[in-house]
Amino acid sequence: IPQGPFCETSGPVSLIAATSGGVWSGPGVTGGNFNPIIAGLGTHTISYTTPGSCGSTATEEFIVTTSLDATISATGPLCFENGSVTLTAATTGGTWTGTGVSTNQFDPSIAGIGQHEIIYTISGTCGSSDTTYVDVLANSDATITALGPFCEDDGSTTLIANDGGGSWSGPGVSSNLFNPSIAGAGTHIITYTIPGTCGDIDTVEIQVEATPDASISPVGPLCEGNPTVTLNAASPGGTWSGPGVVGGLFDAVTAGVGSHSIVYSIVGSCSVSDSILIDVLEQADATINIQGPFCETDGFIILTSVTGGGTWTGIGVTGNIFDPASAGVGSHILTYTIPGLCGDTDSLSVVVESCTGIAEGQILNNIRLYPNPSNTQFTIEINNWALEMNISIQLMNNLGQLVLEQQLRTANSQIGIGELDAGTYIIKISLGNETLYKKVLIY
Repeated sequence: IPQGPFCETSGPVSLIAATSGGVWSGPGVTGGNFNPIIAGLGTHTISYTTPGSCGSTATEEFIVTTSLDATISATGPLCFENGSVTLTAATTGGTWTGTGVSTNQFDPSIAGIGQHEIIYTISGTCGSSDTTYVDVLANSDATITALGPFCEDDGSTTLIANDGGGSWSGPGVSSNLFNPSIAGAGTHIITYTIPGTCGDIDTVEIQVEATPDASISPVGPLCEGNPTVTLNAASPGGTWSGPGVVGGLFDAVTAGVGSHSIVYSIVGSCSVSDSILIDVLEQADATINIQGPFCETDGFIILTSVTGGGTWTGIGVTGNIFDPASAGVGSHILTYTIPGLCGDTDSLSVVVESCTGIAEGQILNNIRLYPNPSNTQFTIEINNWALEMNISIQLMNNLGQLVLEQQLRTANSQIGIGELDAGTYIIKISLGNETLYKKVLIY
């Protein structure tokens, strides 16, 4: 007779006795079978009775015990760099086997990255076993590559870490770019985070230094005779260079006339520079060329100075012509002014005398010029003309510019003026040492 013990989850077992033909009875007995599941846990008396006058009854105790549960508690996924973990199951007392297993400890670093089969076995009549699979994942490395320092005006820089797939955060950060100009000057903490079971996080400090401002304050234009000028820039501490520069001063005299490039440089971790052009202009000289004294009967006098381009003023002055007759006898102040930044002015006292008794030219005093004014031509008539005479004429505008020159060949000569602009002109008639000036008007 099978006596067990039996496990409560075991299937039916056949009952066998030495003499057949008897009847089995007791908990969990059906026909000739004993079913532990029906009988249930405990000790059960099972009887076998043979009939007849010589029959008998025999009994036996059957023990039904609990089946052991080897179900393994879920483990993982685990990270490769995690320490050992304790393996557990529903029922203790069993044996653990598998890669990376030591007694009831599982070490991911020994097992290695991948999926590993772990088996738990409970030995004995009602023993059991279970199998599970533990995934070991690689640990992410969020270590950030060091960056900086940067200058405040530097462009965006790509942030880099050992492993990808994470997200960046911090001042001046957009996606995986760091913009120093947005972050601003200072020390900024930048964080990189890789999510997940085996994720990682790292932080780094990025230094952004303020960029100095090398902008140069405008200078000039200057005149070549100006005193030295102090050069200024937005940020101090830099070095000046260029023509005429000594330290932080610009000397127009040393630089000379022209356009000069001046550079200001600040050297350091955030080096910057700026440049400007300083124009040095020529200093005009209005010094009047001394003339006179004049006689009241003298013709027109062309006024001159060292530098042209200016304006003459004073009694008897028209353009650059001085007329002693219009000015009259006496001392007259004539002023010459050259406008502009580097202009100049000068004055001269001119004396006009009556000159009574001084003989006048005998030939040029007999010249007639007509019509005056005119818009086509002037006629010059010489009463005492002689063939050997060599008389020349010059026509000048009110700026003293020669616009026409001609030799007189006859007693009556025509001077064509049709192509000249309207205005006041001076005609100079010369014969040997004699000179006669007349004012003419072209309309």
